[in-house]
Amino acid sequence: GGLGYYSYWRRLEQNRAATPEKVHSAQQPRLSEILAMRKAPFLEYSAQGLCLYRYLTCPFCGTVKALLDTTGVPYRMVEVDPMTKKEIKGHGYFKVPQLKFSDGTLLVDSEVINSSLAGVLGLSVGVGEIEQWRKWARNQLCRYIVMDVNRTLLSAVDAYKYIYQVPNVPLWSKYALSVVGGPMMYLVSRFKTAKTLQKEYGYDGSEDVRVVILREMQRWVESFPRGQPFHGGKAPDLADIEVYGVLQSITGSALRRAISTSPAVGPWVHRMEAGCQKNRRLLDA
Repeated sequence: GGLGYYSYWRRLEQNRAATPEKVHSAQQPRLSEILAMRKAPFLEYSAQGLCLYRYLTCPFCGTVKALLDTTGVPYRMVEVDPMTKKEIKGHGYFKVPQLKFSDGTLLVDSEVINSSLAGVLGLSVGVGEIEQWRKWARNQLCRYIVMDVNRTLLSAVDAYKYIYQVPNVPLWSKYALSVVGGPMMYLVSRFKTAKTLQKEYGYDGSEDVRVVILREMQRWVESFPRGQPFHGGKAPDLADIEVYGVLQSITGSALRRAISTSPAVGPWVHRMEAGCQKNRRLLDA
């Protein structure tokens, strides 16, 4: 546990050394040229080899994947080894998600990625209520999910079992992650996430966090225009996409099943899921 917590803080320091601003500045002027494309040329360009680097259980990676899937952007997906990060070692940036275009141009940081691509893909960005819900998904919903997934040491360890299904991660790395990752996140949830939730949102842990999540998700659905299937009305907007994307990080979990079977929230989850499956354009690895 102590080793995992030390590793967590050491990685935070490493991540601070390379900022999205520095990365994007080094990609100019090519990055601006790509983001100035209209949707059709952008989709054609993406089909040449756009690559999404991610962790399966990362909610921020889920928001980018949900955007690509919902809007039909062609891409291939690379699962990054959380221990060695060898798949992104040469990128000069140590966090996921990352998008890498066929010419090597990088776009990083989930909020920046989605805000940048929204205009290209015909989605509104910067609109008051959309931005409020995006912020809620990233800052509040994500933290509640961290508390639920890591409610016990055993559940925290179980959350990393997915890594054994990832073929490009060596066995020693899988074992190390299962030993270090779970205890690390359990400690982070207790000593960092819980304090932030109490300070920022008044959650003191006295109410079961899953009950809070289900109530918050119902509040989200109740914000939709009357009689409409999405927050965006007849079609998903960027808020729909990012809230759903956060939920992708807990696919297969008890929490995800509770949300998906909720009479209030479940129908929206299934509509989003169906839209992603219909429009998804995964490229061959």
